[in-house]
Amino acid sequence: MTLQEFSRDIVPIIQMGLMALALLSLLLVGWQIKQTTLWNKLRAEESYLRLSDMDLQKAVLDAGKKIGIDLKARTTPITEREAQKIWNDDDAYTALLTLLNSTETIAFAMNAGKVDMDVALEMHGMLISHLLRIYQPFIQKVRDRYQETHIFLEMEKIQTLWSAWLQQRESRLQKEKQRTDELRKRQGVPKKG
Repeated sequence: MTLQEFSRDIVPIIQMGLMALALLSLLLVGWQIKQTTLWNKLRAEESYLRLSDMDLQKAVLDAGKKIGIDLKARTTPITEREAQKIWNDDDAYTALLTLLNSTETIAFAMNAGKVDMDVALEMHGMLISHLLRIYQPFIQKVRDRYQETHIFLEMEKIQTLWSAWLQQRESRLQKEKQRTDELRKRQGVPKKG
């Protein structure tokens, strides 16, 4: 084989092989970047589940207790009178505003797509919805004071998403339960050995 035949016959095959290898390498790099992005979204959740958030909730409970408001495991919204008591007490005001601001930051990260929404809703949706409902009179006082209706708006967006997400989840669970019941009827329930 002469150099001219080698250049004409073999070199294009080698070039095509190297180009295919380079293309495969680029595809693998793209796949790795996509996987890294997904991983980072999931890992970002851990940064939003800090012990300090639990400390913030404890500070609100303690401050409420000092001014005669029981906030532990509360299921009904605070009254206007209780919101005013919190507003007038510096410790209670600061503790609650800090908790709400921290929760608003979590809601903002969720709405901005910085975390995986399904995981974030599973972890924080109920808490955000609960805090918004329980402290609505206080939140309204803050909005009125600063004449800003969009304060804590990110939490309201998450509350809306949470409600829709819960309905979808319930629907999926009902379908799975029906499917499981149908399978049991057709195949019977396995007996314990």
